[in-house]
Amino acid sequence: LVRQEWQENMSTIKRPKVDERYVVIDSTAIYYEDKSYVVHPAFEKAWEKTSKSIKIVLLIPEVVRGEICYQQTKQALKFHKEVSDTTEKISKITEHKYHCRIKEDKIIYQICERFDKWLKLYLAEIIPVPTEEIDWKDTINKSIWRKAPFSEEEKKEKGFRDHLILETLISYTKKY
Repeated sequence: LVRQEWQENMSTIKRPKVDERYVVIDSTAIYYEDKSYVVHPAFEKAWEKTSKSIKIVLLIPEVVRGEICYQQTKQALKFHKEVSDTTEKISKITEHKYHCRIKEDKIIYQICERFDKWLKLYLAEIIPVPTEEIDWKDTINKSIWRKAPFSEEEKKEKGFRDHLILETLISYTKKY
């Protein structure tokens, strides 16, 4: 009898209609070892499948965008150095001056541009770091003393970017 009453009550509860949902991601959700992909293919597949059935908005903290661009740039610049070193060796062997015409700043620009194209394709929004709202004195103190969200890992302080992401989310949710 109690279960039947519960079921009847549940059928009369009116839930508000949710027009859209928001998903905020960290870099671990889209990170992929193979940098020829902008983001992890499994994320794209899951996003495309989910977004067909419900309206969702992809929110990416500015720090996450920066982390992904940095990781991809680091890999590309490693290859750039290898090409430059190889070109220099070829120059020595041939006694002709060869140059690697690829410029580091152009690599960085193109990687960020590529990520931004991906953002547009998925209609993602970048959430800026609320630098004016962050209590920097408290942040610095927590960082120095390794208080949450900061921690010590292999003699290095860890958690600054995570803290900025958390501050970004707090600020964003207060506005909406």
